[in-house]
Amino acid sequence: MKKNTFIITAILLIGLILRLSGINFGLPSKNQALTTYNPDEPLTIYSLEAMNPSKLDFSPKRAFLWGGFSVYIVGFFLKLSQLLGIVNPASRDFLIANLREADKLYIIGRLLSVFFGTATILILYLTVKKAYNKTTGLISAGLLSITGIHVINSFYVRPDVIMLFFVSLSVYFAVKILSGENTTGNYLLAGIFIGLGTATKLSGAVYGIVPFVAHFLVPGNSYIKKAFARKLWIYLGAGALGFFIGCPYSVFDYKTFLYYMDMNFKFSNATTHPIELLLHGKGWISYLTYYLPHGAGFTLVITGISGFVYLFIKNLAFKERRNVFDILFLTSTVIVYYVIAGTKNQAAWYTLPVLPFFILFTAKLMETISEIKAFNKLTGKIIFFAVLISIVFGTAVNTFAYLKLYTSANTRELASGWIKNNVDTKQTVAIARSYFWTPGILRQYNPPFRLLMGGDIQSNLTDAIIGLEKIAGKADYVVISEFEYRDFTYPKISQEMFPEHYAALEKIMNNPAKYEKIAVFNKQAEFLGFNFVKNYPPSDWLIPNPEIIIYKRKK
Repeated sequence: MKKNTFIITAILLIGLILRLSGINFGLPSKNQALTTYNPDEPLTIYSLEAMNPSKLDFSPKRAFLWGGFSVYIVGFFLKLSQLLGIVNPASRDFLIANLREADKLYIIGRLLSVFFGTATILILYLTVKKAYNKTTGLISAGLLSITGIHVINSFYVRPDVIMLFFVSLSVYFAVKILSGENTTGNYLLAGIFIGLGTATKLSGAVYGIVPFVAHFLVPGNSYIKKAFARKLWIYLGAGALGFFIGCPYSVFDYKTFLYYMDMNFKFSNATTHPIELLLHGKGWISYLTYYLPHGAGFTLVITGISGFVYLFIKNLAFKERRNVFDILFLTSTVIVYYVIAGTKNQAAWYTLPVLPFFILFTAKLMETISEIKAFNKLTGKIIFFAVLISIVFGTAVNTFAYLKLYTSANTRELASGWIKNNVDTKQTVAIARSYFWTPGILRQYNPPFRLLMGGDIQSNLTDAIIGLEKIAGKADYVVISEFEYRDFTYPKISQEMFPEHYAALEKIMNNPAKYEKIAVFNKQAEFLGFNFVKNYPPSDWLIPNPEIIIYKRKK
């Protein structure tokens, strides 16, 4: 086996193992419901459940919020698994009574995400190798294999990683086009994969700029002639075809599709996380200062920015050193970043489309260090490997620290154990509402305690918090999750933004005369002595370890 083949195989194996490590996180049997600890995962299952094959109705409906193609992919393999006797999704009632069977549905969906996530590592290697060289390709692949935000989202039944796989394939064919292989077939494939990526998650459409820019960078005709070139229009047509293949009901059920498109636009212009937006601003700044540092680690953010700045200056100031692939990726990065980061509603996993660019620029920075002629050969190698090890170490520590939260006992499970051992079945427990943050023992369909809720499962959290204040005095215990209180108790800000909710929670959480804080369950990300203190992290980054507080009402 050749050296490079061995290295990329090892990188893929490491990436696969890391992504498989979280496959059992928060499954229905732990959550004690048909859902998981991730509130978005059930959307795929519910969309499949709502389809009506007898009437040829395969509209993904609410999954139009994403695009819907990932729902079809998961649905195909679930049906195949059913035919093979692996799963038995007989009915909702059957699954409620047999949550281990429900686990299998999510595990199959998660395995698909693991596959696409791992395959994206290989695509990135092939792309960067084609554009630059093997070493830069290996560094890029190695970093993606261990970057936390990609690792963690590769074991969720969400479309982000699958989308990134398809658009990465389109980038690969864009690089081939710019390498001189500007055949009709490469334009066709670049378009098809952009279409499929967009059908998987609508935000993937922004990657369509990469083959477009590559087309105009190909040496030869004037820009006017290139604009009317047959191959460009084949690319655009193939993109539309790919989208239709992946999301046919955008045409067949266009009214529903347009309804959810409108909802997407409304989401992008508003936010479900007002405190995050107020503290950190829109994504153009907060990606660099908040979301990416949590999801990828500060090391990768700093080196990615440094690599971008270096390539920008090199290509701007030194005409003889310009590289057409540098220009392709610099231009594409600016456009992708501007679009993806420009909305108000943000989360750590929304940064995934910009992540490969940060990794690529980090790898290019390493390539530049290796080429510095001021060093002798030995000194150059020592400096190169010292910097590379530092980057890998910083990224890996961040990843392993957060990954441990997914593979160890969860705060919900710890709280459930305490409630089971300390609360009498005749006693009453109050919660704001039952959702993905609720301890499983209270989340189950027939909890062993008398359960009071401030709102039902359809209630807004704002209404449920007000409702909790009204029922807390009737309960023996009150259980509150960090997801429920964090927006309403942030010092100074919450008191001004949500005065009623702030006051309602104050009457419970800071009222020792009536409520005793009897148990607290909280976990911090930690690895090798490096502690990542939880300081109002992005909402999706809180999924594995929300603080859960139990109060006992004084008689």
